[in-house]
Amino acid sequence: LLAVLMCLGVFAGNPRNVDGFAQLFQARIFLAGRLWMPPPPELASFGTLQMILGPDRWYAQYPPGQALVLAAGLALGAWWVVNPLLAALLVGATYRVARWCGDGSSARLTALLACVSPFVVAMAGSEMSHLAAATLGMAAAAAATGTGGRRPVLAASLAGVALGCMVAFRPLDAAAAAAPVGLIVLLAAPQRLRSGALVTLGGVLATLPTLWFNARTTGSWHEFGYTALWGPQHSLGFHPVPWGVPLTFTRAVALTGLDLHQLNTYLFDLPVPILLVAAVGYLSGRRALGPRDAVPVAGAAALSGLLFFYFHRDVFYGPRFIFSAVPWVLVIVARALVLLRRA
Repeated sequence: LLAVLMCLGVFAGNPRNVDGFAQLFQARIFLAGRLWMPPPPELASFGTLQMILGPDRWYAQYPPGQALVLAAGLALGAWWVVNPLLAALLVGATYRVARWCGDGSSARLTALLACVSPFVVAMAGSEMSHLAAATLGMAAAAAATGTGGRRPVLAASLAGVALGCMVAFRPLDAAAAAAPVGLIVLLAAPQRLRSGALVTLGGVLATLPTLWFNARTTGSWHEFGYTALWGPQHSLGFHPVPWGVPLTFTRAVALTGLDLHQLNTYLFDLPVPILLVAAVGYLSGRRALGPRDAVPVAGAAALSGLLFFYFHRDVFYGPRFIFSAVPWVLVIVARALVLLRRA
């Protein structure tokens, strides 16, 4: 409900970002039954950011996942009807993971924080791919908690499929999401090797449609549209970049610090640094911590660790590049507050 109110009341039902414009364009291409369109006769009149205007193909630089979500919304009459449903799934999956990592009090508080975080609500009311990626990442983690239950084969397979589908939205986020899922399997599954193999197999199979899309658009199954548009310097690492200041170790430290500062600012729009509150809570309740408390920390740190080697950042209702880690941060904050209250 808050996501719908955000979209219609604050955004007036309009997409808000050039990335979203490109993916909505791709959504209309999908609805036309195509993967790309022929280029327009006058390229100068139609060229825009994040679109590939090649000699014979016209399509968005992004993987196909979010464009498919937006296409479903457009088919229902409005692009924004799907993301609020994904937001509800995100809260449910995060609740389940928080309950497995901690207890009922932490899980309920996590769900509440997810519903009132302005960063989460604004992203849920937008057209961006971050919400779907975060939802799939937490769904994979929630499924992985079932590897210690009555249907471990199904749970591990679903976790892998969710991770593989996540590649169709944000490939780097999917790579980071594999870290907490793997840790959950290690802690939960009686047969770790079998469960890990099923997660891997499910992930590989679910990635195949995205790789097929790459092959049909960029011409190479392992080349995403980003690289086709901006060149190999768009990849991770300390090297010259397609635009802006080249990434160095010092700049990487600064960008990571900026991510954490913006997360403190935008997650709840409070004057108190929320990560400091989390640190105090964990320190005060350290005797009650167990192995499962390492999972949300790994989930939050994995994406930040990969982004350390990425050159670009921007602010979209918050530090959007680390949005897939936000549910894990919410689990950490809720758990810390419960520990602090008990201490």
